[in-house]
Amino acid sequence: MSDIERTTGIRKLELPEKVKAFLVTLECPDGMRYLFQEPYYFYSRGAPEDPGHWPELAGRALLPLWEHSERVFAADVGASPTEYISFPLENPNEYDSYGVSVMKAIFHMLELHVWEYGGGEQEVLESEILAGRLEFPNLSELGNMLAEPMCSQERIDRYIEQLV
Repeated sequence: MSDIERTTGIRKLELPEKVKAFLVTLECPDGMRYLFQEPYYFYSRGAPEDPGHWPELAGRALLPLWEHSERVFAADVGASPTEYISFPLENPNEYDSYGVSVMKAIFHMLELHVWEYGGGEQEVLESEILAGRLEFPNLSELGNMLAEPMCSQERIDRYIEQLV
């Protein structure tokens, strides 16, 4: 799959235009660029004859969206409706599903940036900026959550339920 095919595939997804534009460019605040990297390693499997061939995930039609920390985030465009997953390069069978919501996958990256990687005020601000650009729901609640260093998992889960 070439960059052109990837872009075309993203444009066909049933997502808001702002989200599609983000997935094509992966443009985000500078401090978040490490979270959303071009899907380079996805294509290394099976190259040069069949780049992007992942036999462990046979039966899935994967459209790579981004990579982070040796993990691929992708859309299974063969599923109806489209399913969003992530999987480690070393063991693709151990994938995580975000269901039919790419916003849940993006929220996972916000979680990493702010809470898992020990982010501070700058990381909160960057996450709020990206969430605003992508029109996440209930931005005031999201901002309040992100500003809490010890936000409860229950509160996070309630917010995630809003993401479609």
